[in-house]
Amino acid sequence: MSLPTIPPALSVVMPTYQDPQCLALTLRALTRQTPPPERFEVIVVRDGGSSDGYAEALAEGAGLRLRVLELVQRKGRSVARNEGARRAAAPLLVFLDADSWAVPDLLERHLAWHSMPGNAAVLIGRRDEIGLADLPAVLAGESRAIARAFPHGGDLRFGTGLPDDGGDWLRAGWVIAYTHNISLSSAHFAQVGGYREAFGLSYGVEDVELSYHVDRSLPDGVNFGYDDDARVVLPHHKKSPATGWR
Repeated sequence: MSLPTIPPALSVVMPTYQDPQCLALTLRALTRQTPPPERFEVIVVRDGGSSDGYAEALAEGAGLRLRVLELVQRKGRSVARNEGARRAAAPLLVFLDADSWAVPDLLERHLAWHSMPGNAAVLIGRRDEIGLADLPAVLAGESRAIARAFPHGGDLRFGTGLPDDGGDWLRAGWVIAYTHNISLSSAHFAQVGGYREAFGLSYGVEDVELSYHVDRSLPDGVNFGYDDDARVVLPHHKKSPATGWR
């Protein structure tokens, strides 16, 4: 059955580079989202590299409004995300990574946040790192049951818990606005020119810099919100500043 041609309300943008196994799990999680599949689209941007394993990985997204963009030459995450955002059909962008395994109501929570007048322009979601002990829960689609605390889980940004300052920390929310799980309007994204592509293949900070420029482009105040239940889980990073995505 083909999906309706009405425009989606939300576009998920994900870059990937030679990591089809993680992408397969991420797409599988997106097929289990509570919003109906016609309400959102998923744009996967393959940033060059080998295509081995991707046909099988993309098959896990069956039933989604899934588009795949292929960059012939590896350009880095900034270029890949910008290309996906340029092709997005929805007024709301959600940036995930290809190893961001979403709880079932993740996209519903992003949509709900941005539908409420007066809410901050950017929503930051939770990102819990997991160990091998939690992998069976991910494979079974039970990511919500994974612990939020170390040693077997936890958001590294909040190792000692969320700041207890009445939300004042969100005045500088751009400092922790990693693109493993954030959303903002396509208009705000375009207004600041997207991610700075000069970062090339280097690892990290391009997302923080984007969020800083979004904050500077908006009126003074709290421009970032945080939802502790808009959650993804991800494996411990196998990447390093020296090797980029590898």
